[in-house]
Amino acid sequence: KGYFVICPRSGWTGTGQKGADAFGELRLSGLKFDHVLHTGHSQGGAGIVGSIRILNILYPDVKNDMLAVYPAWWMTPFFEDRAAKLITRRKIIVCSDKDTTCPCDDVIKGYELLSEPKEFSKFQSTHLFPQSEWVDIMDEFDD
Repeated sequence: KGYFVICPRSGWTGTGQKGADAFGELRLSGLKFDHVLHTGHSQGGAGIVGSIRILNILYPDVKNDMLAVYPAWWMTPFFEDRAAKLITRRKIIVCSDKDTTCPCDDVIKGYELLSEPKEFSKFQSTHLFPQSEWVDIMDEFDD
């Protein structure tokens, strides 16, 4: 078992297309995956909703899980339709009361639109420094 890190080549990841393109490049190179954990922070946390929607259509054999850290849901077009209907696997959503960029109230509104299975965690770090608290959560996605 191993991990690949896919980083979109863009500063604009809100639609998810760049993340899906990065995955497609790896597939075209011959690498095959059957399970992807999409992680993202802020705009990237919202963009993984679009990436999962696209990958579910293009690669229905791939299991797509989601870890969104302080997601800026409002940056993803048509979030409600995509989240509620097309992300069917595990989801963990993280917010912080100290985050003034993506306040917990906004994050919770998006979380409520997601279908089960889902989990919600609240941390105490600021928007720009969430890493130390959420890295261990990734172990929860091991099959």
